[in-house]
Amino acid sequence: MDEIIWESADGETYTSFPVLRSRIHAFIETQLKALTSMSEKEIIDHRYKKFRALGTFSELDESQRMAAVDEAIEKKTPPKRLAKPIVTPTLLVKHLAEEARYLILMFLEDISIYHDYNAQY
Repeated sequence: MDEIIWESADGETYTSFPVLRSRIHAFIETQLKALTSMSEKEIIDHRYKKFRALGTFSELDESQRMAAVDEAIEKKTPPKRLAKPIVTPTLLVKHLAEEARYLILMFLEDISIYHDYNAQY
């Protein structure tokens, strides 16, 4: 089960998560159907061959290397990723940030009072 599941170009949020969830669900369903049609030995052989192939390589001269690079470029172009939009925080996020800042300041003030008190005695 190896595949990249792309998120939407504008990123994933709680509102768009159902789309990603459906992609993940479809991927798992497809992979499980493929695996259930294979015997245990076939699955083990497939995984063995896959991991054995990870370390194989060929030494190419300069012209072979350039031809391989050109072929790879022609075969596949990576998906274009759009820049994520600048998101302005909601009122709730602003409120929570302000509350967290207040609590941190109160905590720091308590620590300094504690240290000042201990320094006196």
